[in-house]
Amino acid sequence: NRVSASKLWEIGRALRTPVSYFYEGLSDGADPAATTPAQRGAQDFLLTSEGMELAQAFPRIPRPALRRRVLELVRTLSDED
Repeated sequence: NRVSASKLWEIGRALRTPVSYFYEGLSDGADPAATTPAQRGAQDFLLTSEGMELAQAFPRIPRPALRRRVLELVRTLSDED
């Protein structure tokens, strides 16, 4: 029923098509109130090359505590001015 972001990126790469191709028409008829601005921002980020690379690499971090620390680092960096 679902395809992970990293698998979708691999499929797009194998088919030589951008990941955005798989989302074409997705918003047609969708209720814009169903997603928050933060969700739309996250979706837009995942469509970038950095987003896809991060989505592929992050789950490969073997230790949950280390994944948590990476998340904390990203939060701290995103709060910098």
